[in-house]
Amino acid sequence: MSSSVLPSEAASLPADWRDLLALTKPRVMSLVVFTGLGGLLVAPVMPPLVLGFTAILCIALGAGAAGALNQWYEADLDAQMKRTANRPLPAGRMDRQTALHFGVGLGVFSVLLMGLAANWLAAILLAASILFYVLVYTVWLKRRTAQNIVIGGAAGAFPPLIGWVAATGQLAPLPLILFAMIFLWTPPHFWSLSLFVRSDYAAAKVPMLPVTAGLDATRRQIFLYSLPMAAAALAPWPLGLAGVLYGVAAAALSAGFVIMAGLVLVNPSLTADNVLARLAPLFGRFVPSVKGIGSDIKKDSAHELAYDRIPGPAAASLGALWKLTRQRLGDVRQPVLVYRSTADHVVGPASVRILQAALPAGQLTVRELGNSYHVATLDNDADEIFTGSLEFVRAHSRAGRE
Repeated sequence: MSSSVLPSEAASLPADWRDLLALTKPRVMSLVVFTGLGGLLVAPVMPPLVLGFTAILCIALGAGAAGALNQWYEADLDAQMKRTANRPLPAGRMDRQTALHFGVGLGVFSVLLMGLAANWLAAILLAASILFYVLVYTVWLKRRTAQNIVIGGAAGAFPPLIGWVAATGQLAPLPLILFAMIFLWTPPHFWSLSLFVRSDYAAAKVPMLPVTAGLDATRRQIFLYSLPMAAAALAPWPLGLAGVLYGVAAAALSAGFVIMAGLVLVNPSLTADNVLARLAPLFGRFVPSVKGIGSDIKKDSAHELAYDRIPGPAAASLGALWKLTRQRLGDVRQPVLVYRSTADHVVGPASVRILQAALPAGQLTVRELGNSYHVATLDNDADEIFTGSLEFVRAHSRAGRE
């Protein structure tokens, strides 16, 4: 691991409870709770309510421990990636020793409580999931191979298995299928997300598939992995482990997943920007019109593109959509190849407002040119959002003329 000095090592502060909570990766924990609860509920034996709640709590605490130890070990990587730079350790709000002690203590407590409240087989599986995520994925695989998430994804597949064993005390085919389902779902899910933050991983020299193999290969692998995932999702029905209702729902949802993966494969231009641009007019019904927004993109000398005006409601909904997207996704950025040959453009006041809403503070330079403006970005990451914003503007301008 890199020996670079982190802000937290230079000037550590007393840990706040919110930072301790952030160490547990609450969003990931919520998924773990959901899948663990699923395994417990489909078990043929239902434990008493208090014991069932305790088992799910132990799964959540175990996931939180794994997340804390992951952030402890990867503090140097998190400091290099913009989407993780504000985590407690790289931001200097907590020292690494606190994170280590918190993660180890939480993990040991969750395993012991699971053994005492449910059974020791469930506790052993919980301990295995924590150790697998920390030692196999975080320490061994993540920095060494592009297959890190393929093998390491097994850690996230343990919860339904643990939930089932907590209720029954033994293994069975159905929870093993649930394990396989999540194991096969994890690569296409994570690779899809990694397409959005490829530049972050590249800057930190993490060999995620989009960095080592490129976007086309990643899209192909997303589609290929979706096929066995769909088969695993359907398996309980023909095996007599689930009923018709499950079979129909699994078939429909799996077909939707495969179809969308296929669309990503055959249409590389199908990005989040394209999809959101088509949805943006819907926001116009709920966002008031912004008066006084003048002409939009006028002419881009680098690309010979000329546009007229964006209707007020569309421009307003566009800005609101970008703000909402950034709030929901944080620093997640979609690599957009549109206008990639340059980061300098001549735009009108509507585009300036949209770009200012979309880009991180300080990453946009604006110079007034009479009735229009010259805008440019300051770094490559901001340029990705910048070009995505201009693609939004292009889509709305076209829609306005049509």
